[in-house]
Amino acid sequence: FMLLCLFHFQVKKELLQLQYGCDELKGSRKFVKILEAVLAVGNYLNGDTSKGDAKGFKLDSLLKLVEVKGSNKQMSLLHFVVAELLKVDGQV
Repeated sequence: FMLLCLFHFQVKKELLQLQYGCDELKGSRKFVKILEAVLAVGNYLNGDTSKGDAKGFKLDSLLKLVEVKGSNKQMSLLHFVVAELLKVDGQV
C-alpha cells in the first residue's frame, strides 16, 4: 500500500510539472514566434509544392528540424532557424 501511495504521489507531482510547463508554453509569446518562424521556413522550403502554403504543422514535425542539414552537413535547420531568430530578436 505504501509503495502504491508513493507511486501515486510521484505521478501526480510529475503531471503537475507537465501541466505547469504546458501553461508556460501556451502563454509564451517567444514560443509562438519560434513556431511562426518554423512554419515560415517550412513553407519556403516546400515552395511550389502543395505543402508550401501550410497554415500549421504537427508538433512531431519539429523533430525533423534536427534531421535536415545544410550543404556543409554540420548546420541543421534548427540551428538556422535559431540563428535567424536571434538576429531579429536577441531575446528569443
